[in-house]
Amino acid sequence: MHNTPAVSYSAPTAPATQYLPATEADFQDWLQELLPGVRAALAHQGFEKIRTLKPFQQFLQERAA
Repeated sequence: MHNTPAVSYSAPTAPATQYLPATEADFQDWLQELLPGVRAALAHQGFEKIRTLKPFQQFLQERAA
């Protein structure tokens, strides 16, 4: 079985000297694109690996309270 990383990696680049203009709406759009990728990466790892992850355990505790 061939193992591939759940999240792609690219080498760091030089820091930007100028930021692009952004709005709250831009940020929300970015989150909408980002979150499905995070979900997919976690799902790719599978339940057995993720079940002991501290944030998942915290979610279970909060939901049970």
